[in-house]
Amino acid sequence: MIYELIFIISTKTGEKERPALVEKIEAVIKESGAKVVSKVDDGEKKLAYEIKHEKVGHYGTIYFEVEAEQLKKIEDKLKTFSELLRLQIFRSNSFPGEEKVKEKKIEEKKEKKAEPIKIKDDILEDDILEDDILKI
Repeated sequence: MIYELIFIISTKTGEKERPALVEKIEAVIKESGAKVVSKVDDGEKKLAYEIKHEKVGHYGTIYFEVEAEQLKKIEDKLKTFSELLRLQIFRSNSFPGEEKVKEKKIEEKKEKKAEPIKIKDDILEDDILEDDILKI
């Protein structure tokens, strides 16, 4: 199942430290056996209300595939990060770049189908002539 993690990073976290924090968030997600499929940096936005005396936050989104049982573990670990003002995990039906991923999977399937089948260790299906096949 695909999930979407939306998080808000405190603006007190410097621009140089922000990418490292996002990598730490990804590491927590991957530790639970999840696969990150896409991430989006939404930039700084004004908050609807003050959170921890801050009026602006840096938004980000990470899309990942994981078993539902692991979500609580991920959320609990991420809540220990003091640099995060808020985080929320949602189930998602799609993610940015999904079409490219689907196209890549289709191409991989086509490539697998195009590979010749081994009949014996040293004979490939492509090596057999039409005359060699018994007609019933």
